[in-house]
Amino acid sequence: MYNIATFGSDKFTLGFNLCGIKESFVVSGRDEANKTAKELLSNKEIGLVIIEAEVFNNLKADIKDKTLTTVSPIFVVLKEKDQKDDSLRLMIKKAIGIDLLNEEEKER
Repeated sequence: MYNIATFGSDKFTLGFNLCGIKESFVVSGRDEANKTAKELLSNKEIGLVIIEAEVFNNLKADIKDKTLTTVSPIFVVLKEKDQKDDSLRLMIKKAIGIDLLNEEEKER
């Protein structure tokens, strides 16, 4: 069975810890975030990584690309309610081969 992990600031990971997710990786700087992301990409025990959008946006481009295209673990980027982010849409498109959102829905 795979574990679920959270990856982000102390404030971000705290809520998930209170919900029972024990695997938390608190990072404070860009270098630490890149190092942790590389470690999570190679961790075979973790199946899902919930990453804070701000931390994700500060990752190096090559590491960002790997997190969005890897099959295991799956990285899910959580963002603020009003921020626009297409990473989940891109992951779904890669997984099933089609874009579920048509042009009208993208404009909403």
